[in-house]
This record gives sequence, structure tokens and C-alpha cells, in this order.
Amino acid sequence: MVRFACLALVLLFASLNLQACNSDSIATSDQAEPVEILVASNPVGATLLMAGTEIGTTPMSVSVRKTTPVNLRLKGYESSQVFLDPKGELIMTVALEPAAKAPTPQVAAPPKSTGPRTIASAKQLYREGKLDKVEYKQQVTRLKYAMKSELDTLKTRYRKGELDKLEYQKKARAIKYRYGG
Repeated sequence: MVRFACLALVLLFASLNLQACNSDSIATSDQAEPVEILVASNPVGATLLMAGTEIGTTPMSVSVRKTTPVNLRLKGYESSQVFLDPKGELIMTVALEPAAKAPTPQVAAPPKSTGPRTIASAKQLYREGKLDKVEYKQQVTRLKYAMKSELDTLKTRYRKGELDKLEYQKKARAIKYRYGG
């Protein structure tokens, strides 16, 4: 009976050691040899990121032991994520798609003036009776305000040193002529 108990204990220890050996072999099978995968992009020069860290630009060789996600980014193109599988393809080529262009905001054009373009033409329309006195004064005021605004902008540029004195005087005369008629 003692022999049977000893034999049972020996078998029990042997089976425990066998299970321990099997668990060690499972742990080592996950740590396979690294595999080099060439990652290329079209167009070339995309930034390669692994776990959020920049690792280089395409084309480049990446060493992986298990399936690993990598991101590719290139200015003007949509970002792309691919999975590098050591049991899959050894050359991974990614075609990057151009980024969608943001719609350009439509700016409303300022309303075109239906009135006279110069003070002289407003005066002529008033003399011909095509403008009454109130409309004439409104048009002249509008034209004088526009002229003053352009002259103020020109003066600011002169004070900043963007224009020399002769350029300033020449452009100021042109503005006054344009509005004066």
C-alpha cells in the first residue's frame, strides 16, 4: 500500500512538472523572432507612427513580432492606418488619398453702386434733372466719404513707411482725380 501511495505521489509530481514545462513552452512561442516588413507609401515620404510615436518616413523597414498597427501621415493627404502582420506580406504598400478640400467660404460681393462715380457726374445728373436735390447731396456725400476712406488708407501706408513721399503724392492726386472727375 505504501508502494502504491509513493507511486501515486511520483506520478502526481511528474504530471505537475509536465504541465509546468508545457506552460513554459507556450510563453516562449509568443516571443517569436522579429520579422522585417518594408512599408512604402504612394506618394513617398509619409511619416510612419507606431503607438503614437514617429519612427521614420516611407519607405522604411519595420521589425515586428506580432500584428502591429501603424499610422501613415502626409500633408495634403488623409491619414491611413494599416496592420503589419509578421505572418502576412513582407512588403506593404499604402496608397494615400488626397485630403478633401475645405469649401471656400463665399463672400458676398459689395452691392454695386447704381449712382454716379464722380462728383462731377453727380453734378451733371443734378443739372439735367435726373437727380433731385436730396439724391444729389446723398451721392456727393457717399463719394466724398469713399474718397476720404481711400486717402486715409493711403496716408496710413505712407506713415508706416510703405510708400515714399512722391508715391504718396502721386496716388493721392489719382484718388482725388478719380472721385472729382
